[in-house]
Amino acid sequence: MRLVRVDIEEFRSIEHQEVPLDGLVVLFGPNSAGKTTVLEAVGHLLARESSLRADPGDDDPLVIGWVMFDLPAAGVPGSDDALLYRTLLRGDYAGPGLLGTEEDPWGWIQDGLTERIRGTDLDQVQALLVESLARAGSEGSREDREILASAVFDPSSVYFWADSGNVSLNANLEPLSAAAVRAAERMASVSSDDPLCKLAAKLTADGWAHLAWLGSVSGGDKLAASFPAVIVLDGDVESLSAELESAVVAVHDKMWHFEPETIERFPNGTVFTTGPIDFEIGGYASDDGRYVIDRWLETQSEGRAVRADIADRYDQHDWYRVRHSLLAAAKVVEAEANRVAPGFVKGQGTIGVEVLPVAVWGPGGRRVRATFTERDKGKRDLKVAGAGTSRWAAAAIRLACRRLMQGRQVVLDSAGKPTNDDGERRRIVIEAHAAPLTQTAVQLAPADSPAVYIADEPESHLHPAALQSVRGWLSQLAETAAAVLVATHSTAVLDSPPRRIHRILVLPSAEGTVLREMTGALDDELARISDVLGLTKGELLLLARLALFVEGPHDQIILTEWFGDQLRAAGIHVFPVRGANNLPGLITAGIVPALGIRLATMSDGTSIARAMAGTPQTKGEIAVARLLSEAAQARVQVHAVGLGKPDILFYLDEETCRQAAPDFPGWEVAIANWQNSGSHAPWKRWVKIAYALPLTHDGIRNLARECKNRQKIPAELSESVAALIDYASGSDPNDHTS
Repeated sequence: MRLVRVDIEEFRSIEHQEVPLDGLVVLFGPNSAGKTTVLEAVGHLLARESSLRADPGDDDPLVIGWVMFDLPAAGVPGSDDALLYRTLLRGDYAGPGLLGTEEDPWGWIQDGLTERIRGTDLDQVQALLVESLARAGSEGSREDREILASAVFDPSSVYFWADSGNVSLNANLEPLSAAAVRAAERMASVSSDDPLCKLAAKLTADGWAHLAWLGSVSGGDKLAASFPAVIVLDGDVESLSAELESAVVAVHDKMWHFEPETIERFPNGTVFTTGPIDFEIGGYASDDGRYVIDRWLETQSEGRAVRADIADRYDQHDWYRVRHSLLAAAKVVEAEANRVAPGFVKGQGTIGVEVLPVAVWGPGGRRVRATFTERDKGKRDLKVAGAGTSRWAAAAIRLACRRLMQGRQVVLDSAGKPTNDDGERRRIVIEAHAAPLTQTAVQLAPADSPAVYIADEPESHLHPAALQSVRGWLSQLAETAAAVLVATHSTAVLDSPPRRIHRILVLPSAEGTVLREMTGALDDELARISDVLGLTKGELLLLARLALFVEGPHDQIILTEWFGDQLRAAGIHVFPVRGANNLPGLITAGIVPALGIRLATMSDGTSIARAMAGTPQTKGEIAVARLLSEAAQARVQVHAVGLGKPDILFYLDEETCRQAAPDFPGWEVAIANWQNSGSHAPWKRWVKIAYALPLTHDGIRNLARECKNRQKIPAELSESVAALIDYASGSDPNDHTS
């Protein structure tokens, strides 16, 4: 299942708002705009909860809504999506409606069709539905009817709505083939009560058409269980302890599971087996009123039980010790949490997951706790560690638990290779279980967890470097999660890699909260609304992923006209320095490096190879050689780009220039004529006067624009800009010059 978006409708607003659910979704806006309400509403809709935020205000809107999802793998036999699609089409989630009447999802096509398809497999369900819809009327050609009927039940063209009461299946016009669209248009032109004609009319008019209600108030809850889990990445360490207890048990049982061995099969069909009952501890309870079997402890192997009348503390005798297999499971969770933690957490210390001594358990007390050991400091309970560190250490633990609980057991033979033989696996697991803290043969391979992760104000209690670490961590998490939803006031969080990010602007209005996706370049989007958000020009500058310094305004104009959209989308800001000689000053002044913005330069007539080799020949090469020397001493990384032409203007197409100035002979000839003239005027001024070539800022802008219209952009510049964009979007800050 792939969640597509959540639609939220406020009771005080008649217009619904859409939140896409794909990759990293960042809600951004001023205080009291409704970000947290939207964030929690999404979580509640996915988790089928009805509670609102913990700190409601008088004006906080109530929300209702629905989740939209599709099943991209429904065409893959045996996949979870295919099984869910079959279940939905068969009406297995349908049931009594609000008035108690039994719903018939496919009654609009043919009476009794729903009963005919119950219990069939997916191919049969689709074939029956397609055939029944195609034969439900006689309007139009037979070919059109079959094409359209087949198209609307194709998994690639359907999507689902699920709210607190119903699940509906809908056909979508956009993914239909051209032949299906033409068939729909022809069928829609017929005014008739024919079910397929009515469906085609709705599909072509609105772009979608309702096919059936496939889940009821009760059935919808079953479908909710298929939705990815909702995991809130907050700082509530107290709730983490309870989650850890359940997760450690689940990890333990998955790690030490083995298939039972059949010992005896009786004539009446009863099978006596010996299985993992002594190895797995989840879900078992035994209480005879006086003694309780506490399966966390090594009681059965010792033939003892825990007395039920011990109210405050467990006895500390050796035979009450915690199972070592459980301690091993806690260490597995601990190792995975440290592996997946954000970089700044790893840099500060080590996450711990430990089972507390039996003596301090007590009734209702926690048995597992999370700790954090800072560098050169002692171990502390996670709840008393620094707020920023504890929050993201707890997030790492939650992610680790989720990954391990979705993981798979791996059993290695004596050669260190995985084995799938039941008997061999059983023998190895039993042997490893005898020494669980030192064995290496039984492992648990974590799995990508397709949960929906929610983080409100991830910037809280974090310094800028730590926030960058968390931003990268959330972006990486979005690669495997169903979605990562974030509400933030920080522009730094918005500046995540653009490949899978949706930036949602959240603004208050008289009608309610307004959501708008920011699809343009980030700096342009924020500049337009900086007054509303209270952003300064300095804060907007800090959004730059790369500061590109060029020799002068002509370079800036041409690059902006030719590559402005790509540069802005990559977060590259172009700044003129008024001559190549000023490039080394970028390092000695120290301003840009101090801002933490990556630095690049582009200079005319420059061979970077000669500049780096210390054999510069041109003015540009001398400047770049000094720049790189200063950068090396200051330990600042610079990406230097050299252009082969002596000036950026030489890249303007000569034929395009002659359209504006018919006497213009071309750049090489014009420069030679200037040199032969003996004039002391700068060459650009001489060319401008001699040939009437418009070399003002506006004139160069118009020439560049016309070159772009005529597709006369030189390959050298295109390749150089593409390399700059790659450098700006890369995570490796090491310099590479070109």
